[in-house]
Amino acid sequence: MGVNRLESYTEAELRYLCPKITKEVSRVHQRLANLADKYGIDLENTKHLKRSYRLDFEPKDFEHMQSTGIKARLKEILQSAQVWGALEKWEDRWVKKRDKRKSDGMEQQAKAVPDTGTIKMLPMREMAGGPLVHVPWTRGDVLSFTNDVPRLREKPIEWYQQTDRFVKLAKCLWEDLNILFEIIVPADLWLECKRSVDWPAAEPARVRVTGAPSPEVMKYYYKVIEFLKQRVSPQNIDQQKIDQTAQEAKESIHAYYGRLLKAFKHYSGTEVIEAKDMNHLVFRFVEGLRPEISQMVKNHLICWQAKPIDEVLQCAKYYSDEIELKQRKLKKKVMLMQIKAAQSGMQGG
Repeated sequence: MGVNRLESYTEAELRYLCPKITKEVSRVHQRLANLADKYGIDLENTKHLKRSYRLDFEPKDFEHMQSTGIKARLKEILQSAQVWGALEKWEDRWVKKRDKRKSDGMEQQAKAVPDTGTIKMLPMREMAGGPLVHVPWTRGDVLSFTNDVPRLREKPIEWYQQTDRFVKLAKCLWEDLNILFEIIVPADLWLECKRSVDWPAAEPARVRVTGAPSPEVMKYYYKVIEFLKQRVSPQNIDQQKIDQTAQEAKESIHAYYGRLLKAFKHYSGTEVIEAKDMNHLVFRFVEGLRPEISQMVKNHLICWQAKPIDEVLQCAKYYSDEIELKQRKLKKKVMLMQIKAAQSGMQGG
């Protein structure tokens, strides 16, 4: 792997590359182990197995081997282009693909948002696959979602959860909500719903905060959801109470997760055992964490929305403990400084 090239990679790209390179090097080491097993060579105590993937071995590393032919073959495997040469070629191909994906992503962004003056107002998302490219959500994403969401009358609970997660991730504006509900809500229900909640003919407020819809728009959104819940599934479902379940200042990760599970049990219409496998639970758990922990989890886990809840919980616990440890050390340091200051004051007096 080119050492000079490492500086040009972002943290996310390095996280993506590390397992790939480790897999390639492990494959080479496996070939070495197979040859050693074939010819009865003991590699247990050789230096090259302890060299952290450094493959520039000296001839003395092979002195314990009896056969000159086998020594030459093993050294060839470790030193020749079959190892680093193959990795460098693989890396070059990956860099070309990365640059092409970035270029294609920029072209898609330019086509999707012709009004470049408003691009900073739009919520951003990560393109799937490879290196992460941030592009705005578009009307095409809204239409694509309508093809994936289940039917409201067949699976109302999944419909509520998927719709709520999408609307908040994409920060749908009024125009998007209008199109979305017209497609995914049955026509008779939508007509009745618009009359019941006084759905406006135009966006009620143009005031946006960092690209998000105005509070007035979200108020109408919750009215629509509440109406549909009463008509389609009159269970005790209250998404707002789940959204309001957030980690408190000194609350542990497990205590917060327990409260969130209780909220799901009472207000989602889904049993807790089933909820553990749902992306909606993961989404609400991460969004409800304290801001500093939530951001660390999002940065560490790529595509965190699709991760199992146990993995996300473990990651959040790790960063929570890390923050708590730093705070304890800082508090101890401040106390020592105060004690020293008091002692020096007494000596001066």
